[in-house]
Amino acid sequence: STGIVVRMNIASREEEINIMRLVGATELYVLIPLLLEGAFLGLLAALAAIGGLWLIWLPLSLGKINFSPFLAEAAKLIFFSYKNIILLSATGLLTGATGALWGARSAQRNVTERELNTN
Repeated sequence: STGIVVRMNIASREEEINIMRLVGATELYVLIPLLLEGAFLGLLAALAAIGGLWLIWLPLSLGKINFSPFLAEAAKLIFFSYKNIILLSATGLLTGATGALWGARSAQRNVTERELNTN
């Protein structure tokens, strides 16, 4: 989904990107803001997932839902250790950046095909 968001973003900014290229901007210069945006979206998604896990775990740990206290504590150790929170966040960040790269490359391929068809 990050790739699709980035493709829509590129489509809405196509004129600006073309102007940047005309004045000599490299592909990397155009790509870096898109990668950062994708990484940010991925990080937000990972943090939302961690928040969702916490919202599920909290009533379990307080005994509001009939669940084994041992399993609730095990879930806390599995999901909420610092290492796992960092790992989940880094995974979201990398997944978002990869999706943004895919979206940018896909949009660039579409522009190239369109240019070839018009010539």
